[in-house]
Amino acid sequence: MQLSPEAYALAAGFLDQRARPLEAALFGHSFGGAPATAAVSELEKFANPDSGFGHGLEPDLCVPDSSGLATSHGLTILRELGQPADHPLVAGALAWLVENFDSDVSAWRAVPPNVDEHPRAPHWNAALHAPGGGWPVAVIPSAEVLSHFLHYGAGRDEQISAATTALLDALPETSLGPDSVLYLDRLARTEGIPGALEDALAEHLPRLALDMVERDPDQWDGYVANPLKLAPTPSCRVASVLSEWVDTNLDWALERQRPDGSWAPNWTWQGNHPEAWEIAHVEWQGILTLERLESFRAYGRIAS
Repeated sequence: MQLSPEAYALAAGFLDQRARPLEAALFGHSFGGAPATAAVSELEKFANPDSGFGHGLEPDLCVPDSSGLATSHGLTILRELGQPADHPLVAGALAWLVENFDSDVSAWRAVPPNVDEHPRAPHWNAALHAPGGGWPVAVIPSAEVLSHFLHYGAGRDEQISAATTALLDALPETSLGPDSVLYLDRLARTEGIPGALEDALAEHLPRLALDMVERDPDQWDGYVANPLKLAPTPSCRVASVLSEWVDTNLDWALERQRPDGSWAPNWTWQGNHPEAWEIAHVEWQGILTLERLESFRAYGRIAS
């Protein structure tokens, strides 16, 4: 099964007309060959004077203040756009991360202390991210931050060493959550990763993916770790161990396109902040639609 030209046009129309300008610009760059400058300009709107990122760059986290999660995500986008280390947004975000390392946990905190003062999904509540709250702080966003530092040759040696040790200690855990696989996979695919960390990820990533993946298609409409969530492209390190289910999940995803051309989130804010969630839901539609198109292209599922 493939995405037909008509279905592709519907998705493109949604991204152009209803998605955030950021996702529209990213789509124009990735699929239309537009220069990266437009997407970089849209991303800059989420930056703060302290050089971190916030302002709902991750729509489930509406706090305007800079956060480890948003700043790391901003750098991921900048890397995808091919921006160099001396680009002001890159250099500023890297500097913000250096200054906001939490030595008490040898990691970068995902959310700022005042997160509860703003609309958010329940999984970003401050209590979950407080010491002992259960959030896998050594992985999210720390594994991705380590990836950025390795890619750009940045960061302080003592922070990188401490965060790496904390990550290695966390890897044997089996309750890290599905998003952790994505963060760890990005780190595993970073050029120049130290040998000990590369070996540990090679050992634990396949196990974590197989522990977490939902194999039953009847469950995929729920908030579960679908195969495509863990391996959105064939370049992911866990794609090979999930290949048995990825093809079926691709067919399933193709059938889930909405009449407006989008794909929608399979989660809610559980009744919290309903007005903000209504906005975030549409923003997620844009993000997920772009992600679906990228996955379909990567797996050869877009008809010419």
